[in-house]
Amino acid sequence: KYGRPAADAVVISFAQLVAKSFRAEDVIGRWSGGEFTIGMYGSNKDDAALKLSHLFGLHQRQRFVGDGGGTFHATLSAGVSQYPIDGVGVEELRNSALDALALATAAGANQVVQAGAPAPEAPTLQVDVAVVDDDEAIVGLLRHTMESRGLKVAVFADGEAAVAALTGNVPEIQASVILLDVDVPALNGLEVLRRLNAAGVTEKSSVVMLTARTGESEVLAALDLGATDHVAKPFSVPILMHKVRSVLRQNRG
Repeated sequence: KYGRPAADAVVISFAQLVAKSFRAEDVIGRWSGGEFTIGMYGSNKDDAALKLSHLFGLHQRQRFVGDGGGTFHATLSAGVSQYPIDGVGVEELRNSALDALALATAAGANQVVQAGAPAPEAPTLQVDVAVVDDDEAIVGLLRHTMESRGLKVAVFADGEAAVAALTGNVPEIQASVILLDVDVPALNGLEVLRRLNAAGVTEKSSVVMLTARTGESEVLAALDLGATDHVAKPFSVPILMHKVRSVLRQNRG
């Protein structure tokens, strides 16, 4: 997504952090691609998991720059196995750690899972703005504009995908602002808004409707369903960004 140089920068940054964070008796190596293996002498799984969780928190504070100029943070996942509980040879220990790593990766950002432990519940990803629109040109422009200003963005090309990710007891994604187009596939914007409202999403997220239709009845329907604002297409990106920043300031305040 951000280009090979950016990916290399993430790997190098983590390698440098690891190199200065462990003891001389620990064994550190790059296994393949973006995978590292760390042998922690005399440590049990609890100690190792705690150490890695702290390390991941430090790494996530770093900001990287992609090919297009947009900035991003990198997240990490780890699987932890212990000799001789999870294996007596390198291959057995590695396979146990890889099974735990698969659970950690599926659970989301900065997860550390111990071999033999149950899969953690995937956390809700917090983003600044969710864009629900199938117009690739508009979405690309908005995404670049917002990410270049340090905002976290999630994009959905149809209404069903947006509802699935934004609702539920533990939603996949929670956004401070939702930019919702009225004319999206699968579910139209008003139906998406109706479901978001029913699920209580509009109590935590501010919804701004984007539409080429400017009829009074449609605007009122959106406001009645929980939308906080309505922006007509074609719109000015600077003006829309001003609205987004204003809403974000209000939500954070």
